Amino acid sequence: MEIDENLISNHLREHDKHRFLSSLLMSDDIRTPISVLYAFNAEVSRIRDLIKEPLPGEIRLQWWREVTAESARKEEAAANPLASALNQVIDQYEINRTSFDGYCRSRIFDLYDDPMPDKLTYEGYCGETASTLLQWSCQIIDSDIAKTTANACGHGGIAQSVAGHLALLPQHIARGQVYIPLEFMKDLNVDRMQFLSGKDEGKITEILNLFTDFGEMHLSKARDEIEKLPDAMCQAFLPLASTERIYKRTRKAGAQALSTSVAPPAWLSQWDLWQSKRKGMI
Repeated sequence: MEIDENLISNHLREHDKHRFLSSLLMSDDIRTPISVLYAFNAEVSRIRDLIKEPLPGEIRLQWWREVTAESARKEEAAANPLASALNQVIDQYEINRTSFDGYCRSRIFDLYDDPMPDKLTYEGYCGETASTLLQWSCQIIDSDIAKTTANACGHGGIAQSVAGHLALLPQHIARGQVYIPLEFMKDLNVDRMQFLSGKDEGKITEILNLFTDFGEMHLSKARDEIEKLPDAMCQAFLPLASTERIYKRTRKAGAQALSTSVAPPAWLSQWDLWQSKRKGMI
C-alpha cells in the first residue's frame, strides 16, 4: 500500500489521542491499516466541531459515503490522502463498503440536537458506528476469525460509546446534545431541557448511574466474548482499555460529570492500555 504513514499518524495523534496510543501497541503488520480506519473515524467524528449548521455536515458525510462507495468519486478520493488510504485499506482487506454507508448515515445524528429516544435506538447507533469500527479492525487482523466477532464488537462498541459519551458530557451539554437515552430519564420525570440544566443533581446522578449500569452490562458481555478469541484479535479491542475507569469516575463524580469531564488523564489512559496489552484483556 502507498500510504503516507506520517500523515495518518499525525492526524490521529491530533484528533484521537487515545486511539493513537492504542495503535502504538499493535503489531507492525496491522498498525497502519487500523490507524487509517481510526483516522477516518476521527475525521468524521469532528465534523460537528467544524460546522455551524447541520447541512454542511450532511454534505461532508455524503462526500465520505460516495468516496467509499464502489466506483464513485474516484478522482476526488485519489486526491485526498486520507480517502485514498482508506480505499486502499478497504480493497486490500476486503472490507464491506456498504458498512461505510451505514456508518456515515448514523453519524447524521451527531449533527443535530435531537435527543436519543431509547436504549434500542442507542444500541443501533453504536452498532453502526463504534461496533462497526471494531469489526473493521477485526477484519484486518484476521478475516476468518472476524466472522465470529460480531457479539464481541457489538457489546464492545456499546460499552465504549457509553464511556465516550460520559467523558464528553461537558462538551455535549454546552452544545445542547443529549446522547443518554430519554428512556433513562422518563421514570424520574426528567426531560431533555431539565437534564441539560443540571439543576436537580440527585436525579442527574441517578440517570448517570443508570446509563453507567447499562454500559457495564455491555462491557461484561463484551469481555465474555473477547475471552473466546485468539490473543492477536484482542488488539482490536485495546481502545476499550479505559472504559471501566470512566464508569468508576462517573459514579464518583455524580452530577458534576456534566460540568467536569470524567475522562482520565493521559498517563492513566496509557497505563490502562499497557495493562490491557500485557494481560490480553480489557
